[in-house]
Amino acid sequence: MMNTITAILTVWKRNHLEEQLLALLGQTLSPQVIWVQQTQHHVDVDDVIYKYRNYIKYTCWEDNPGVFGRFESVENIDTQYVYIVDDDIIPGSGYLEKALETSKRLNAIISPNGRLLNIRNDRTEVYVGDGYEFQHCFCAVDREVDFGNNSWFLKKEWIDFFLQEKPLFRNNGEDIHLSATCKLLGNIPTIVPRQIKPYESGNIKRIYSADEYALHRKMGFSRERVKVIQKFRSSGWILQQEKVLI
Repeated sequence: MMNTITAILTVWKRNHLEEQLLALLGQTLSPQVIWVQQTQHHVDVDDVIYKYRNYIKYTCWEDNPGVFGRFESVENIDTQYVYIVDDDIIPGSGYLEKALETSKRLNAIISPNGRLLNIRNDRTEVYVGDGYEFQHCFCAVDREVDFGNNSWFLKKEWIDFFLQEKPLFRNNGEDIHLSATCKLLGNIPTIVPRQIKPYESGNIKRIYSADEYALHRKMGFSRERVKVIQKFRSSGWILQQEKVLI
């Protein structure tokens, strides 16, 4: 059980599944279990599922559980750690090893990029690990953020904090919900780890996030997220910028 990892990959309308599986199977620290969770049948991944059938556990959800479904399914894993991956993320070969080391050292959720929020309007003020000067996620030092994006490496037991609060929206705000509940209920921070070289980066194909399926293009996306942030701030969630003022 110690240091064992389940990776959860989602499939919706993008199809980077085989590239993601190869990236996971080529890690310097490979996951013990890989779950592939497909939502409905927007893309055909049958050939990939068959090709990698000995390495994965496959589920297809006919009803769309929204972005919260994969987090809720963590209850059912048997490993000590879980790595939840968006469908547009390709980790560098050393990322899981780095994520485990950083999570243990800092007792933290690890994401390849994250956000610092403006305390006056609850909108993103600073992007961490997500600058446009690199094609991969880059961060010079381990840095605490208000919430992480795109993938999340965490202890399985921390999902209990996440599940204590019902989501405002099932298809938005899961990243905020995770960081806020873990910080409020368990004092678990969210960290963007040091990522200098592509092999240690949490995402080496950032261009994959710039397609028409990106959720941030959805009508009302930002407005919904502000409501999620305000919900948790009203419960006592303190933002990183507030800590500077205290």
